[in-house]
Amino acid sequence: MALASQSVRVSGSARAFGRGSVKSRTSRKRRRNLRLLGAALFALIAFGIWAIWPDGSKGSPDGPAAAMADAEREKKPQKASPARTEKNPQQLAANRQTTPAPARPLPGSGPGVNGTNGQSAARDRSSAETKTPVMQMGRRPSETGATTPAPAHTPRATSTSAPASRDVDHPSQRGARVARLIARAQDSLARNRPVQAREAYNLALHDAGATESDRVMIRDEMARINDILVFSDKVAPGDPFTRVYRIQSGDRLSKLPKREGLEVDWNFLKRINNLKDANKIRVNQSIKLFAGPFHAVISKSQFRMDIYAGTSPEVGLAGGSSEMLPTYVRSFDVGLGEFGSTPTGVWVVPPASKAVNPAWVNPRTNERYASDDPNNPIGERWIGLEGADDNTRMLAGYGIHGTVEPGSIGKEASMGCVRLADEDIKLVYEMLVEGVSTVMVVD
Repeated sequence: MALASQSVRVSGSARAFGRGSVKSRTSRKRRRNLRLLGAALFALIAFGIWAIWPDGSKGSPDGPAAAMADAEREKKPQKASPARTEKNPQQLAANRQTTPAPARPLPGSGPGVNGTNGQSAARDRSSAETKTPVMQMGRRPSETGATTPAPAHTPRATSTSAPASRDVDHPSQRGARVARLIARAQDSLARNRPVQAREAYNLALHDAGATESDRVMIRDEMARINDILVFSDKVAPGDPFTRVYRIQSGDRLSKLPKREGLEVDWNFLKRINNLKDANKIRVNQSIKLFAGPFHAVISKSQFRMDIYAGTSPEVGLAGGSSEMLPTYVRSFDVGLGEFGSTPTGVWVVPPASKAVNPAWVNPRTNERYASDDPNNPIGERWIGLEGADDNTRMLAGYGIHGTVEPGSIGKEASMGCVRLADEDIKLVYEMLVEGVSTVMVVD
């Protein structure tokens, strides 16, 4: 049996042991709660810091987020897609800084200067800034069949002048242009539009891309068209050279050219209107007027005289404008001076220089020929020429005339003058006007 004192001690020890156990559990629980609270506070603080810290994609490129992004890119390098790079505003800005902007066109480089215009210049500037595929300079879609994109990474060269490809066409392009003009002329003829056909043929005739065979064909076609537009009494709609005139009381055919501002001989009006007697025109009679003037170009190598209407050839061919081009009418075979003695250069038909059935004195033999002498080498028409440029101004005695030697046409047989067959000189005589018409002799 235990002693009381012992029981008491045992009971006290038990109580002490119980109290120690409770305190130990409470302390552990409190520490665990503190750790949980600390963890929660740490997580809350970390979340707050993460929430307010600048994002690398939006903040400074030197911030932590950017550094982390850079580290990730270094670990896993990736190739940027060209399309994505183009859409990146920062990259576009960098491209604009490193790519020279096209220079502004100089004053006067608008429409019609060096083959450029304001719209094409604006397209070039827009293409250079946005790096979109652009059409190859100096080519049209109709000529190339497709556009050629320029490399997006290659800066475009800048220039204040048009590319050389616009000024100097490739031979194939010139040939294609002539072919299109010929096709346009043939289409106009099929639609019964002779004026438009003549215009297209004329552009092709003067085009640098036309071959000699092209020009032979074009001259033949235009001569047939002009048989109607020029040498008949028909007036076609839209013809810039002709119009209908109604005879009024007191009119005389010989006075009409001056009064109506025509630069043709009145005998030419008589011819194209098939008038048998110029003095028998009647009031209210409709006739065809031709404005003129006519000019001639003589090719020594081809023994050929080409007649043009409108602009003087030495002016029109140098002007470079389609509106200034002389309009081809007809060609004639000629005879020229022996040993190449027909001088090249520009001549004019001076006043009072034309004559019908002229008398003539041979300057070498002093032999005289009467005006009606069938052996007169001058024939029945004479058109005097006066020098009009540095090559011809000091020369005298030259002219265009008929011949009693038809076999000399196409040869060098005269003393330097230009010979035409009898029927040809009669027509040319009526076409060339004193004081107006020019004659250009070329090699």
